[in-house]
Amino acid sequence: MTISPFIAFSILTYIFVHERIVNPLLDLTSEQIGILSPINELQTTLWDVSRTVTGFAINAEPNLSEEYAIQAQRIDNAFSRLSEASNSAYVQLKDDLASAQQQWLRVAAHSEVILREPHTHMSPAFGSKVITFENEISALGYKLEQVYEDLQQQNEQLRHQVLETLEFANKMFVLVLLSATLIGLLGLLILNRSLLCSMNKLTEGASKFATGDTSHHIDIGTPMEMASVAHTFNSMKNKIIEQHKALELEANMDGLTGLLNRRKFNEQIELELNLARQGSYPVSVIICDIDHFKQFNDTYGHLDGDEALKAVAQTLKNGIRDNDKACRYGGEEFVIILPHCASNAAYMIADKLRQKVASQMIIIEERKVSPLTISMGVAVFPEHGKTSETLIKHADQALYKAKDHGRNRVFMASTDC
Repeated sequence: MTISPFIAFSILTYIFVHERIVNPLLDLTSEQIGILSPINELQTTLWDVSRTVTGFAINAEPNLSEEYAIQAQRIDNAFSRLSEASNSAYVQLKDDLASAQQQWLRVAAHSEVILREPHTHMSPAFGSKVITFENEISALGYKLEQVYEDLQQQNEQLRHQVLETLEFANKMFVLVLLSATLIGLLGLLILNRSLLCSMNKLTEGASKFATGDTSHHIDIGTPMEMASVAHTFNSMKNKIIEQHKALELEANMDGLTGLLNRRKFNEQIELELNLARQGSYPVSVIICDIDHFKQFNDTYGHLDGDEALKAVAQTLKNGIRDNDKACRYGGEEFVIILPHCASNAAYMIADKLRQKVASQMIIIEERKVSPLTISMGVAVFPEHGKTSETLIKHADQALYKAKDHGRNRVFMASTDC
């Protein structure tokens, strides 16, 4: 009689916890892994689609249409997997997934219009279509973020359910403890210590996950079911962190050259100028442009032109200091940020880079071709400008002076540019 309440309570508690906490948490974790994986694949592929369509608008390379077809198929497959993985009981998630899929159809329609257009050297009408495409693909990214928020709401609902279950379980503990013997009491205390501790850790983990904290680690040894849930949560957390790091890296890097892209350059130049204002030191900017690159592309083709771009980018990257930043500004144009670098030093660095590029042989299909040259414009903060816009403008004007004076040379900006 003394042990029977404990035995009955143990069985009922196991069934109750398994049905009301463990199974829902396992089901939710499995569903969210099935949703998060294709969502992250969608976000990764969207960068590829944007790069491919924009690259086509700039260079009109035929192979980019084939790349786009592969990327579009990957996105369609990811949406199909999302439809299968999402819980039909959660209406908002289904609605937002449907809205994101409709947005993708609009992006795909704009993409196909651009890819069918003849290359018009970025006429105003064609440029307007490209801008519309970029706006639509940004809207799709926002809708995918909405899906992430839906998942957080699901977790919040589950957290409340677990808390209610814990309150009910605590009441059951009190009732059984009052009617149990010393042996039952000791058994309940042991079970209470293990089970409640594990459930509280799971509740805390579910709560932190619902609010977007992916750094929290759930550590549970027993019972095995709770340990399994904790392991699944931790695995999902690590996978999310890895995918987010990969997305962040891809968002900041130029896919062809491996240098920082223009978006990251815009962030980095503002950061460096803010630090320079606080520390009262100079920051130099070098804008580089490959001379006669269109002629090189016409002679050897765009694929070999890409190889040449990568070779020049690597030369620039290897020729600067560790704290300098080399970026691809667009097309065959590069820009370099030199913190703690005054005008004389910046000019010397630029000229050394120019000489290295000019002396570098380009290997095309296992044969050496004529080396490329670059023209460079240098501007220094605060001497030639106190804002990023003014600094870039003066460096660009110096670059065009270098081109006007015969190319393959470096020009320093002047304050009256």
